[in-house]
Amino acid sequence: MPRRRMVLWGLQRQRDGLLQRQRTAFSLQRLKALFAELLTREQADAYVDGTIDQPRALVAVPLAGSVVTTWRMPVDGEDPTGIWHRRYYGDGTMMAARADEGRA
Repeated sequence: MPRRRMVLWGLQRQRDGLLQRQRTAFSLQRLKALFAELLTREQADAYVDGTIDQPRALVAVPLAGSVVTTWRMPVDGEDPTGIWHRRYYGDGTMMAARADEGRA
C-alpha cells in the first residue's frame, strides 16, 4: 500500500531554524521514529539516510487558510526519484544525481 505524504502552503513560523547535520543526530533519530510509525523501520531508515543531505527545518503551519497538497511514497520496486519532481532535490545531492541518471 502506498504511503501518503502532504505539503501545506500557508503562513509558517520556523521553530528551530535550519537543522544542521552536525547537531541533528538526535533530531534525525526522532525523524526516523516518526516515519517508522507510517513505514517499516527499514523503510524509515532508508528514507532518512537517503535524504540526509537535504535541508530540513521544523516549522508550524496553521491549517486554517492553508492549501494542502498530497502525494504518495514509492511502492516496492518503483523508482523513488519518480515520486518527487527533480526541482525538489537540492543540486549536488544523492537524490538529484539519481534523478538525473534516470533522465539520461
